[in-house]
Amino acid sequence: MELRYPIFALPGRKPALMAMVKTNFHLLGVRSQVFRPILSQLATITVPTLVIWGKQDRIIPVAHAHIAAKTIPNAHLHIFDRRASSSFRISREV
Repeated sequence: MELRYPIFALPGRKPALMAMVKTNFHLLGVRSQVFRPILSQLATITVPTLVIWGKQDRIIPVAHAHIAAKTIPNAHLHIFDRRASSSFRISREV
């Protein structure tokens, strides 16, 4: 991770990352107090939208991609076979 994301190499990264994880996630994924406000706003998106997701995303399950694509008007869904963190680097799969 440190090679891809320089922020993970910064001093003090572990306490900050752990605080963020504890606040926003639990064993089943994103906490509802984080997820619900986002979900409630998806239907207000008015531009054509491409929802991309990693099939093997370990942090936010792919089920969230299907919910987003169904909720956003005029959305298209593309799911990469790999996890989300590397999907943007795999342009040949699109």
